[in-house]
Amino acid sequence: MKNTIKLIILGIIAAMIALPLMGAEDPTQIPIVVYNPSNPQGRSQQPFSAEYDDLLNSVVLSCVDDCGDVSVTLVSTAGDWYQTVFDTEDGSIIIPASGDSGHYTLTLVTSDGATYVGEFDL
Repeated sequence: MKNTIKLIILGIIAAMIALPLMGAEDPTQIPIVVYNPSNPQGRSQQPFSAEYDDLLNSVVLSCVDDCGDVSVTLVSTAGDWYQTVFDTEDGSIIIPASGDSGHYTLTLVTSDGATYVGEFDL
């Protein structure tokens, strides 16, 4: 009887761990481009990369070069608003998001004033 109870408890714990992972999808890639409102055709790929990770409910932002301190803002139509400074020497940062449905805009501003924007929908 004790072994049966232990097996049932073990099965419940295993299910609690496995169920959230079963619905996991690959992270959503977020294209990051230079933002120049006076020349919208002048957008191009940049040293930043970002993806939305639905398991973490977060944006993972990486920088392949040391671009110094970068002001990072994430806003959404779902009500998200998050702002921080990212020291790109660290390589990457995790930005919390609600994961609620909506349009998300990630804005990066470098210390020299260059602006980069990434947009995605959940």
